[in-house]
Amino acid sequence: MRGVSYNWNKKSGIQDEGKQIGFIAQEVEKQYPEFVNTNKDSGLKSVNYAQFVSVLLEGMKEMSTNIDSMENEIKELKKDNKKIKEDNKKIKKDNKKIKKDNKKNTDESIKKYLQELKKNK
Repeated sequence: MRGVSYNWNKKSGIQDEGKQIGFIAQEVEKQYPEFVNTNKDSGLKSVNYAQFVSVLLEGMKEMSTNIDSMENEIKELKKDNKKIKEDNKKIKKDNKKIKKDNKKNTDESIKKYLQELKKNK
């Protein structure tokens, strides 16, 4: 179903010349046949729009439930993301310390090696 704007066909016998907004009755009939009335004499179809209220309300309730669920999921993801960022910051700090310690240990190892070389000469 799709919302459309239309003008009544002259053959319909309806005198309203203004542009109308609504649904195509044949499209509505496929999904909600009980919402469509067919004139027995002319075969003209019309939509009972008042019946859409309950369908729209149920759709809105379903959307609201989905939105609530997604908001909760977003909240959890933000919480997880914050924890990951904190962990990443700690890992970077630890990594920096390890690199510094490795450089210090490497420098000391080179000094010891050079001293051993001097002794053995």
